[in-house]
Amino acid sequence: MPDEERTMIERELAEIKTMLKTSIEQGKDHENRLRALESVNGKKWENISASILTAIVVGIVGFFLGKFI
Repeated sequence: MPDEERTMIERELAEIKTMLKTSIEQGKDHENRLRALESVNGKKWENISASILTAIVVGIVGFFLGKFI
């Protein structure tokens, strides 16, 4: 194999290696962003559920206090 061909192949492999490394790093970044978005949505539902539960408990307690007082 001529030296020029070998040098060209080595150069292309180095470029592929760099592109692969960049792709892996971007994939990790996207994964982290996606997890952050998922957790925000989950926290919203937790807050909504807690608010609804609190409203129900307050309503029940208010009802019984109104009956007994």
